[in-house]
Amino acid sequence: MSPIVDRWGEPLTTRHRDAMELFSDGVEALAGLMGDVFNFANLAISIDETFTLSLCLQAYLVLYAMTGEAMRTAGQLLERIDGLGEVPDKRTQLHVKALRYWSCGDFASALVTLEDLLKICPRDLLAAKVAQDLCLFVGDTVGLHDVAIRALGQWDRDLPRYDLLMGMHSFGLEENYEYTLADVLGRDALEMNAYNVYARHSVGHVYEMVGSKREGIKYFLSCEENWSMSSSAVHMWWHLSLLYLDNGQDEEVLGLYDRKLCGRVPATMHDITDRASLLWRLHLLGHSNDGRIKDLVEEAESFVGDSVYVFNELHLVLVYLLAGDVMGAERVILFMSKRSCDGYDGRLLNEVGIPIANALVDFAQGHYERAAVSLCSLKYRLVEIGGSHAQRDFVQETAIVAAAAAKDENLVLALSHERNLARPDTESTTNRLVSSGRAKARE
Repeated sequence: MSPIVDRWGEPLTTRHRDAMELFSDGVEALAGLMGDVFNFANLAISIDETFTLSLCLQAYLVLYAMTGEAMRTAGQLLERIDGLGEVPDKRTQLHVKALRYWSCGDFASALVTLEDLLKICPRDLLAAKVAQDLCLFVGDTVGLHDVAIRALGQWDRDLPRYDLLMGMHSFGLEENYEYTLADVLGRDALEMNAYNVYARHSVGHVYEMVGSKREGIKYFLSCEENWSMSSSAVHMWWHLSLLYLDNGQDEEVLGLYDRKLCGRVPATMHDITDRASLLWRLHLLGHSNDGRIKDLVEEAESFVGDSVYVFNELHLVLVYLLAGDVMGAERVILFMSKRSCDGYDGRLLNEVGIPIANALVDFAQGHYERAAVSLCSLKYRLVEIGGSHAQRDFVQETAIVAAAAAKDENLVLALSHERNLARPDTESTTNRLVSSGRAKARE
């Protein structure tokens, strides 16, 4: 078979130009968080059922759920690929190899394989996007930045959707504390395409991390039409909610939670993490949301025992602690313990994930000093659980409340200064956390 090339000049083993266009549409949708990736891939396969790379695109999308069920579904897609016979080209071979690793839970080896692929196909946008996301999942902040940098060296601004790579570069910079340049590149990408939700998401992260709460709120609201139909719209509403919370507008947060963060049927694990994270932050500030928590527990239950990702498991622990169900939280920890004996991330679970989960249980049971000490001892390894700085901040916030509740004023002062210096203009939120902890101390 004589391959044609995709929009970026990388080879594809299909003779059908329409299939190529649909596959390229799917890759753009994944990289920009706008569009039905699975459907684009499915349409490409309907034109050319031997188009293995479109099956790979579907398998990647499935695996983003980071659940056992997703891995089993990806395994079925890999069996379908095997049924097509020998994979004819190196690019597709390496994508299939990366998928095999990911579908077995070996995220690190999947990432290494994709990095190898990018050496021979530097304009493989699918490989670059998936590699960067895997860096986020495994807590490789430097890699999150470098994947985009290496790809940019082989790209030209005249290539289609150059803005997508700029958005990736922007997010890599933001997660490495280069906020000014991240903001500039993110906005440059949006000048090219206002519907690049990934770039818009990166600029939103900058607002959160530098503490520009009022400007950030205006930013999200002013461009709602550009992201509200995105597959990541719930997460964008979550970011807006954090800015409202930093601004002391708790009622706006609750309104957004009810109107925008809930309602997707069935709820995805990503929805659960956003909702649990937001309700936990409200809980730390003294809010009680019994009705909302009851609904969240019901939706989270199906994911217990099926997660393959410590970041998600920690949020399931939060769900049960919010409900006052310590036994439920310990059930999640038990599944984490079982997974640690038979998983590629066993060391991470034993040394970081399970200790954080136990510290959260200590906090919920009023063992504030022990919780504060445990959480602080792990803060330099916190990045290893995955997620962004903004997503992991719930651990730092919990440590502040725990320290205040334990009446450890030296630790309160240290943690407060640390958070306020890292996130200017968030002193009011930090002060509210300290006040909430001191109120617990008086109970």
